Amino acid sequence: MQYQNSRSQDLQKLNDTLQLVSSVALKKFKQAIRNKDYGDYFKFINSNVELGVVFGEFNSSYLKELGADHFSYKVIEPSEEISNKVKEKNINVFSVETIERSDGFKSSNVVALFPEMFVGNYKSKFSDPVFYFLDKFYERHINYTQNIIEQSDSQEYFLELKNLCLADFSNWVHLHEHFHRQGKMPIPEFLFEKGSPLGAAFEELRVDLKVMEYCLTSKGLYKTFLLVLSERMFLYPVIREKGSFDSIASLFLYNELIDIKCNDHMLGKIRELIISFEDIESEVVKLTSKVDRKMKLIKKLTPLFNVEDNYFFEERRNELI
Repeated sequence: MQYQNSRSQDLQKLNDTLQLVSSVALKKFKQAIRNKDYGDYFKFINSNVELGVVFGEFNSSYLKELGADHFSYKVIEPSEEISNKVKEKNINVFSVETIERSDGFKSSNVVALFPEMFVGNYKSKFSDPVFYFLDKFYERHINYTQNIIEQSDSQEYFLELKNLCLADFSNWVHLHEHFHRQGKMPIPEFLFEKGSPLGAAFEELRVDLKVMEYCLTSKGLYKTFLLVLSERMFLYPVIREKGSFDSIASLFLYNELIDIKCNDHMLGKIRELIISFEDIESEVVKLTSKVDRKMKLIKKLTPLFNVEDNYFFEERRNELI
């Protein structure tokens, strides 16, 4: 009974805090719309680290579900090791568990929110908040990825994923955003050059290869390594449309890694791919024109990502999801 009373009190405090934050957030959002400037609004969001409410009018070419929507959240922190690694003042990654969501954010497709999705936010900055909805990542993994793994020949390799928690997903997204900003052609500086399906596939895969290398060589992050590998190899070829950047990247990775069952060999192959990607960037970045760099990258990637749909996904797509 004492626990129930304490739990009720905690929930009441949470709701009271969110109501207070919500009223201020809505006021600042309306000011941002009127002034066509999200600066103060994003500063307010960034100042409410643990709990918050986000209002927005959104427009995304790949998330049509979003319009005038909102959500409330609490932050789920990554491991201490990763927190220390990614401490960069200009990166504001919010890995959150959502508390309440409007209809747009209830869609299973909406697992992240980026500043460029806000209508009228024409000048995105490093300090603008990036949101990842960990509870939705978790639900998707349990409902889809685990089902696909169980029907594959790789069940034994991924056994540790039976004990996932939201912090494992928080590890992933923080490292993912960190590595976007590393390398010879980091994002957002080279966003234009990577603004094609092939370029985006290259960038997402480049980043998650770095995440997997880091986790596979770090004590206590092996489960996060398995999580990223399983999502990349098994989930995205099924849930993403054929020819989309995530599908292109994941089918390539599947064909490269699916037969590897030894961690030493896995690490060696991951590092081999990382080096090949770095070589591509080193060649492309030498060009002085943005357009030339973009076209050169596409030319280099076209034969690399010329992969056919794997039969495992193509023939069994309906039963897998």
